[in-house]
Amino acid sequence: MTVNTAESDESMASGSWRQKITEPYVLFPSLAVLLLGILWGTTWNLIQVERSTAEMAAASSAGELAETYEAQVVRALREIDQTLKVVKYAYEKGEEQQALTNLAARELLLPDFLFVVSMTDKAGYVRASTGATDAAEMSVANVANEDYFRLQLDEDGFAIGRPRQDDSSGEWQLVFSRGLADPDGEFAGIVMVSVGIDYFVSGYDIAKLGQQGLLGLLGTDGV
Repeated sequence: MTVNTAESDESMASGSWRQKITEPYVLFPSLAVLLLGILWGTTWNLIQVERSTAEMAAASSAGELAETYEAQVVRALREIDQTLKVVKYAYEKGEEQQALTNLAARELLLPDFLFVVSMTDKAGYVRASTGATDAAEMSVANVANEDYFRLQLDEDGFAIGRPRQDDSSGEWQLVFSRGLADPDGEFAGIVMVSVGIDYFVSGYDIAKLGQQGLLGLLGTDGV
């Protein structure tokens, strides 16, 4: 009798439980929760797929922009180095301090509203410059301690100085240089081109890179 009573109680409890879950006040909320779970799961999966697709598209677009930017920078550096070579050639062919004046007259220099081309003697004093506004001020300007000057003492080549801030304008600049040689082949100074660093990021496009994007140059020295 005890066993039968227990089985009867379990059967009644089971039937009561099945009856309760079929009641509207239990069934409908349960179905609603289930459907919401399925909906949220599907939505979350769709969001993840779209996010992954967007990230891949952004990475691809950034890669294409970087390649385009690299080509522009390389072209700008070649033009700067070409100017340095032209001035160096004119100087070493005998034009010396008149090289800048003669080349400017022939429109063989970079535009002076963006670039300043200067020449120094072997002691680092600036002797000629397309950006000179005061001869007395230019005559005392000395760059002997600058990295782009010291690099030319060891080996003539295309050198890029570390970013520096102009004392008068406060503008950050990059300076590029090549060494000059006298008739005996000895070091006679440098020719240098200085340009505002904004020039290299003037192609920043908000429509493509957004307000929080980044465009810049990274040197092999980490700067």
